[in-house]
Amino acid sequence: MEQIKWTARKFTFGYDKGYTPFFLERLKATAPRLEELFSNTDEVNASKKAGEGWSAKEHLGHLSDLEILHDGRIDDFIAGAPILRAADMSNKATYAAEHNELSISYLLNHFREGRNNFIKRVQTLEDDYFKKVSLHPRLQQQVTITDILFFIAEHDNHHLLRIAEAL
Repeated sequence: MEQIKWTARKFTFGYDKGYTPFFLERLKATAPRLEELFSNTDEVNASKKAGEGWSAKEHLGHLSDLEILHDGRIDDFIAGAPILRAADMSNKATYAAEHNELSISYLLNHFREGRNNFIKRVQTLEDDYFKKVSLHPRLQQQVTITDILFFIAEHDNHHLLRIAEAL
């Protein structure tokens, strides 16, 4: 089944803080889902390119690469930035990282550590931060922290599907 391109996806935001636990639960579930996907493969298979697309390891590495962006966007909300920092849509970090040269276990652990730190950080935010809005630069929509959590969870699912296809 063909998957819609990430950049073609449309989103409806406006989630209040009450949705935060649901989205955090989805974000917590990404690491175990990744571990399950990679449990029955080897380093060679996980490094194979899917046509002109990324390998499964590159998709996994990409998710880790983006944890810095997610943290930075929390910084933006805390600082009251009117516009969130933009993602690098050329994915330079992912292409430069040579994720295929790293072990599956390293990539999984790196992702889990970054994601756990992100989740802990969000869980410690004061309620006032969840009321702030900033402009998402690519989507040109006002978003809250809770909206960003939903967006990240959707992005995780996009790559989980890509990894499953690649494997």
